[in-house]
Amino acid sequence: MAGRAWQTTVAACMTLALLAGYSTDLDRSKEDRLNAQYGITVLPVKGGVEIRLPEAPLFDTDESVIREAGRRCPIAWPRR
Repeated sequence: MAGRAWQTTVAACMTLALLAGYSTDLDRSKEDRLNAQYGITVLPVKGGVEIRLPEAPLFDTDESVIREAGRRCPIAWPRR
């Protein structure tokens, strides 16, 4: 009986997640504008897409805020 309740709960959560995902609009032009603003290039290639990122890191270490253009990373990783 507990297994059936678990299945029902999981099914309800999955349904809710799918409905939430499908209810949002995709705005490709907005995504392209934001990518271009931060120097990210997305190109179609055979079998998928190629994503080119700028040399400078977009995020500070342990931060989720996009960094300002003039700031440098506090950690210097050695180049190989």
